[in-house]
Amino acid sequence: MRRRPKVEKAKDPRKAVSLMWNNLKHYKFRIFLIFILVILTGSFSLVSPYLMSIIIDRYIAQADFSGLSIMSAVLLGIFIFRSLFSFFQQFEMIKVSQNTLKRIRVNLFSHIQNLAYSAIDKMKKGDLLSRISNDVENINNFLTSGFSELASNIIFIMGTVIAMLLLNWKLALVSLSVIPLITILTIFLTNWTRKVFRQHQKVVGELSNFLEENLVGIKTIKSFGYENNANAKFEILNNKARGIEFKAELASLILPPTLHALSGIGIGLIVLLGSLLVMNGHATIGALAGIIVYTRRFFHPFRALASLYNQLQSALAGSERVKEIHLNPGEKDHPQAEDIDRISGDIKLENINFSYDQDQLILKDVDITVQHGKTIALVGPTGAGKTTVVKLISRFYEPDSGEITVDHKNFRQIKKRSFREKLSVVLQEPFIFSRSIRDNLKYANASASDEEMIESCKIANVHHFIEQLPDKYDTVISEESSNISAGQKQLLSIARAILADRPITILDEATSNVDTLTEKKIQEALKHLSKNRTNIVIAHRLSTIKNADLIVVIDHGEIVESGNHQDLMAKHGYYYKMYLAGEDY
Repeated sequence: MRRRPKVEKAKDPRKAVSLMWNNLKHYKFRIFLIFILVILTGSFSLVSPYLMSIIIDRYIAQADFSGLSIMSAVLLGIFIFRSLFSFFQQFEMIKVSQNTLKRIRVNLFSHIQNLAYSAIDKMKKGDLLSRISNDVENINNFLTSGFSELASNIIFIMGTVIAMLLLNWKLALVSLSVIPLITILTIFLTNWTRKVFRQHQKVVGELSNFLEENLVGIKTIKSFGYENNANAKFEILNNKARGIEFKAELASLILPPTLHALSGIGIGLIVLLGSLLVMNGHATIGALAGIIVYTRRFFHPFRALASLYNQLQSALAGSERVKEIHLNPGEKDHPQAEDIDRISGDIKLENINFSYDQDQLILKDVDITVQHGKTIALVGPTGAGKTTVVKLISRFYEPDSGEITVDHKNFRQIKKRSFREKLSVVLQEPFIFSRSIRDNLKYANASASDEEMIESCKIANVHHFIEQLPDKYDTVISEESSNISAGQKQLLSIARAILADRPITILDEATSNVDTLTEKKIQEALKHLSKNRTNIVIAHRLSTIKNADLIVVIDHGEIVESGNHQDLMAKHGYYYKMYLAGEDY
């Protein structure tokens, strides 16, 4: 048996519908055309049983072969036109759904790109991917077929009632007597499944998060022999999903057999009572045959609507989950913020206090001055606040209080994106895209020439390595950069920063996970990268920042010492103890 999808239900269907309509409204004419085609298709479907009852009573019973031939031709024409209208209805619906899907995806991706870093930082990546892929696909499934089918079935149900009453109102009432029971059972069952279906998509998001985390961290899992623990945790999540899916599957299985049973009861009553009416002269054989056909067709839309209910709720839930992303505010600048063409790189933090939440201050009264062309190193134990300082300088977060200036201009007066375009970043674990080396290098400077790119790679001591590759600069980096080493990846990121040629460089210790030979190459490349730039370094190996112009020692969010290497060593303070301990921080 084909499994039915279990889906989350929308908490607020009206808001979910609003998102769908905001994207559908751009195709009002096509939707109107689809509605007309739905009416025409449904009308032709309704006419054929009515005509068959007339054929039985007027032509077959009267042995009128000439009239029978004409009516048969009319029926054939009805079937042909119904098929044509149905085809064009689906064709137009596919065009509308695909255009709408494209619009939803583009708007969603664009909004995610423009989200504040603080909002993205709080999101679970697996759940976010589930919304972008699964939830958008649920919307697509409904728009492609469910939307027109829902309208078609509703029209068919109303039209069938009218047609049966026109044929014989007594027989129609017998057939329609089971409708209240169907309605009550349908409402009861759908309300019963509402909470169960809501939980399913949440579990899917949890599974996605777990799978993504474990696939990315598979080396760590294997290194620690943690496979059995990972399997056990996955088993717990999977069992949780199975329990919810079983309840939802049970709910999905109960409704169709119930409707089948009611359909059989209805037809049985019609055959029994209809035959008595025919025998007593209160109905014709043609009317009875027509009513039986309508009744058999009548219950199909109800069964379809039961299935479409889940599809609709899946689409509404998907729409709602997509809308939740849109409700996260995009990154905003101060109303008076302006773009900047050039900066020298003088940065000053004054009396900075910052917390990720209201309960705990991460930075307390931080004062740091970075002069143009100088190198400042941030050192301290893990969790001291070094990375948070860099996030504030990068404009990913705003301080709770205090002021940050660049070239004596308040940060809030500069547009965030404009400022970030003046930054080059080299992380401890740089991200290299699954694209060619050329594309990765030119990512931050698309207008750079090949000569400039090659020169940057020579400075970064990575050109020789690239030239040895089969496709050289057109070599595609595999997913997770598995076809290059950690050191080569780091050198590529440095070459990318050199090619970007920006006045401020942020460096997260780039030599912590490489061999001695590669470390020397990286250190040489970093010397070239640092020339005539303002450099902010998060230092883990204290031996790498002895030549920094200013070393700022941070502990528990506060600056405990600052000065150059010689001055700090002479103080015999916090830095002195760290350095003599010879540990990485």
